[in-house]
Amino acid sequence: MEIFQLVYGSHARRAFTRPELSSLLTVARARNTASNVTGMLLYHDENFLQVLEGNEVVVEALYEKIRKDPRHAGCMILHRGHARERQFKEWTMAFRTPNADELREAGLADLRALELRR
Repeated sequence: MEIFQLVYGSHARRAFTRPELSSLLTVARARNTASNVTGMLLYHDENFLQVLEGNEVVVEALYEKIRKDPRHAGCMILHRGHARERQFKEWTMAFRTPNADELREAGLADLRALELRR
């Protein structure tokens, strides 16, 4: 069975504090559990990179809601398509705040290079 995946990046309008990130994750995880959505979120230097996977209609609707969230700007879809299986099947929303070295090792040298600041 194929699964739909959407990957996007965006830029926070201001830096998120640890408590704000924690609150965002609590809400996202509850919503994703109810919608059978899995994925992961990276946050570095006021930039987000998120993978969402699940039913195509559900994921697209969720992305539209995220895109309209006033806390960030410059949403850019980096990948939209189907995969054979979930990459984050154990996670309603995995989360990391990688450092610059970890981003380089992952091939994401600098999320700012995606020009998300619009």
